[in-house]
Amino acid sequence: MDPGNANSGMSSTFDWSGVDGTANNSDGSIKSTGVIFRASMVTTSSIKDGASNTYLLGERYLDPAFYNSDGGCDNSQGWDAGYSYDTQRWTVNPPAQDRFGYSDSGSGCSTIFGSPHSAGFNMALCDGSARAVSFGIDATLHRLLGSRCTSRLNPAEASYKALHSSDALK
Repeated sequence: MDPGNANSGMSSTFDWSGVDGTANNSDGSIKSTGVIFRASMVTTSSIKDGASNTYLLGERYLDPAFYNSDGGCDNSQGWDAGYSYDTQRWTVNPPAQDRFGYSDSGSGCSTIFGSPHSAGFNMALCDGSARAVSFGIDATLHRLLGSRCTSRLNPAEASYKALHSSDALK
């Protein structure tokens, strides 16, 4: 077991090979919809909205009190910890600019994207492109961009056009 991170309580001998696409539970009942997750085996063909419409990875929100030190459950292990609050973020909640004392969860472990930049945060999409995304991005669009399996982005909608506009995400 991995004491002190998001995997605490998980069996160290659990066979993840048969539980493709699950979140942080051993029975497989919670399905992950993003691209990077434990035991991920995502193929390009499984990204229903297309690689240019799906987040791969991006900047994370972090309380500035922890910039230069370990601290909090989301800044205690480093970038190479694997599945941990240090490295995992979700699009369930809107992104935020880093600020002192804020947490998006009751546990104090931040799970949102964000950055210290004043205008927004940077995201890499599955097609290899990178975009500056505004903190004011529509919450529904942000959530859909974080899912590989929605098939709900509509090129005729204003929020979709905003994603592909040269200045709408700045």
